[in-house]
Amino acid sequence: MKKHISFYFIFFWLGFYSLTIAQNKEGFAQIFPNFQFVKPNGEPFTNQNLQKGKATIVIFFDPDCDHCQKQADWIAASPESFKNAQLLWVSTADADAINIFHKTRFARYPYAVYFAKDKNYKFDSIFGYSVAPTILVYSSSGQLQKSFKNEVAVSELVKYIK
Repeated sequence: MKKHISFYFIFFWLGFYSLTIAQNKEGFAQIFPNFQFVKPNGEPFTNQNLQKGKATIVIFFDPDCDHCQKQADWIAASPESFKNAQLLWVSTADADAINIFHKTRFARYPYAVYFAKDKNYKFDSIFGYSVAPTILVYSSSGQLQKSFKNEVAVSELVKYIK
């Protein structure tokens, strides 16, 4: 009987260990994933709409979130810090709220910034469980460099743009 229990314990432990290894320590996609959202105007928006070979900062946000607004203001005030990256802001909010957020904070932003609506609530299953704001920095080769689950100073954020 002891051998039987030991066998199941080892089997369980190996299964648990392999699941732990398969999941990344941060809980986010380690390689930039394929996704399908929509632009605020309803047109499809996928990873194919992004610029190739450029670092990508994905920001899950809510237009009414104070932390998200603060993060957007910091980024918009320092556009040169992000000239080698593209920004993808994703929200489950309604299109009008996303458009207002975009226009009030990034109307004159000189570099690549995209806004998308996650109308099917798939962000968590694509990128990983997120709260607003969640910021994911992917390198130009698509590797996750860093994740943040709150606003972060521009000086800290740009350290991970590669």
